[in-house]
Amino acid sequence: MSDDPDTSVTQPPLSPSDVTYAEFEWDDITPLTAITETLAGRTDDEVADVGPLHEHVDLDALNGLLLNRSWYTPELKVFFRIEGSLVFADSDGAVRVQPVE
Repeated sequence: MSDDPDTSVTQPPLSPSDVTYAEFEWDDITPLTAITETLAGRTDDEVADVGPLHEHVDLDALNGLLLNRSWYTPELKVFFRIEGSLVFADSDGAVRVQPVE
C-alpha cells in the first residue's frame, strides 16, 4: 500500500455527441480559422462570437507548429482549454472539441 495520494482524474465517459470533430486541409485553411469554425459549430454560434483565442494560446505558435513542414510528423498534436472546452488539433488537419469541467 502506498502513502502517495491518487493524482488521477476521472471524468464520466464522453458520448460521441459530446465531441465535435472536423478534418481540414492545412493548405486550404489555417489552424486558427479551422479551430474557430469548429468551436462555433459546437455551440451553434457565429464565428465572430467565438471568444478570443489569443487569450488562451499563442496564435503564431499554433499556426507555426501545425503548418511547419520542416518538422512535419503526423503525431504532432496541440491542445488547450477555452471557455469550457478542450481543443485538440493535429498536423494532419484534424480538430476535436470536447467539453471539460
